[in-house]
Amino acid sequence: MSKKWVVFTDLDGTLLDYNTYSFLPAHKSLKFLDEQDIPLCMVTSKTRAEVEEFRKLLSNNAPFISENGGGVFVPQGYFPFSFDFDRIDSGYKVIELGMRHAILLKELVEAARATDVFIKPLSLLSKDELIELTDLSPHQVELMMDRAYDEPFIFEGGDMRRLVKKIGEKGLKITKGGRFFHVTGKSNKGAAVERLIELFRRLYPGIRTVALGDSENDLPMLKVADAAVIVKGCNGDYNGILYKEFYDSNKGADKKVLFSDGIGPYGWNSAILEILEGGGLD
Repeated sequence: MSKKWVVFTDLDGTLLDYNTYSFLPAHKSLKFLDEQDIPLCMVTSKTRAEVEEFRKLLSNNAPFISENGGGVFVPQGYFPFSFDFDRIDSGYKVIELGMRHAILLKELVEAARATDVFIKPLSLLSKDELIELTDLSPHQVELMMDRAYDEPFIFEGGDMRRLVKKIGEKGLKITKGGRFFHVTGKSNKGAAVERLIELFRRLYPGIRTVALGDSENDLPMLKVADAAVIVKGCNGDYNGILYKEFYDSNKGADKKVLFSDGIGPYGWNSAILEILEGGGLD
């Protein structure tokens, strides 16, 4: 493998199994990345606290992006040069691109009432309700609700288009993840990934980047990477918006596109090996 790669990946439904949250089916490719010293950057709707749990499990020390691009967390000393950041927090240089969670929740609730749309913001549910909804442990639910830049919610009825429009009038936006809708500020996964790509290119001028995702909110990230992998969802199909965006788009274009042949981490595993080990997109 002659090129230096950096990998950016979604978690739920992509590197992690949608139902079990396991990454074990991707063990072979994860080992390959580790052996080749290829940075694996997690880019997710999950909170910083949730990502840190998976970084421990994977012995991962790379920068990561939380809450749909709201926060970029770079371990202090990871890049051997100075760069602009907003604050230092518990060993990270943090680049803040998102809007504060308390504002997002307030604006979402007000917009839903104004448009007669019925929603359930996750922050307003009890711990027991969240455990039943997500099948997570009490500890995992606590990590999930330690939010800073994003509010997930369940859509229960009404005209979603009216809510999207109202939210847009407030300078916010709604995106769809693998499990929930999310309201955020103007930040997104793509803008956050671009910030990290700039830093990596200062360290490795000739890097190539690959992004892997399965949901609508992964689209901005997939669009900014050199290679995009669309991972098959838990229902055995590709996300319709991603499929429409990328189907046949690799013909005559600079970007390389691969549709995984497996679901979740199974597809993630084979795609990584095809691209990085087998040179499948050269």
